[in-house]
Amino acid sequence: MQSPANRHTSTAKKYERATQGLSQDIRTFTVYLQQLQDELPGYTEEQQKTHLLVKMRLELHRRVTALETFPTTVDELVDAASCIKENVRAKQKEVEAKKQLRTGKGTLQASDSS
Repeated sequence: MQSPANRHTSTAKKYERATQGLSQDIRTFTVYLQQLQDELPGYTEEQQKTHLLVKMRLELHRRVTALETFPTTVDELVDAASCIKENVRAKQKEVEAKKQLRTGKGTLQASDSS
């Protein structure tokens, strides 16, 4: 069993090293950060928001900071990042579908044959 001081130090190191994984959803990552923050002395909402922003994946960070209206809470930041990620994913699917159609690899749907 770790002493409280060692547990605090261990948690602080985990928090310092934490970054969003390549395939990690922003909501899952936020929960992980909040669990670590719960074990550390009080973080303000502004600190939590700032830390989440700098610890999220760089391409997502760039898109969030480019928003016309910047999120004012952690929840708004998570919602904005999730929305951006979904929009990027949808755009990627659209581009891939267009590529397949150009190369003749698209599939004919039953509704397309009538």
